Amino acid sequence: MAELNETTFWISGIINGEYRECDGPYTTTKNMTDKGYPYVLKTPNPNFTHQKYDYIAHEWVDTSSEALLHTVEDVQKAVTELKSNSQSNTQSNNELDKKLDKLTTLVTMSNVQTGKLMQKVQDLKKQAQPATQPTETTQTITTANEGGNN
Repeated sequence: MAELNETTFWISGIINGEYRECDGPYTTTKNMTDKGYPYVLKTPNPNFTHQKYDYIAHEWVDTSSEALLHTVEDVQKAVTELKSNSQSNTQSNNELDKKLDKLTTLVTMSNVQTGKLMQKVQDLKKQAQPATQPTETTQTITTANEGGNN
């Protein structure tokens, strides 16, 4: 005679149009390993008074009001930190913008001065060159008529 193996499972999710967080345990002689949502073979956490199964993390999650309160507190703390970081970044960005504006102004002024200096250098080069006229080599070509008649 074949021995029947019993499988214990819980229901966490929607079944027959009804939501159940952690309903069970149930036992069956059917193989439940290939079943999935909303059937859970993992034993619920005995430390949680209310829980549901997280199918992504594959673990039971505490859904008690105390756990939700801690979650809300954690979210509030994270929001406060983000606001603080955002304000700090805004202040840092404002300071950085001011520094960049100063730097841009200095670079622009430097470019203007460089342009003026380059013009002066060009003017000095022109003054330093001797005033020479371009010389043309002229050859006088004289044709002598030898013998008198062409």
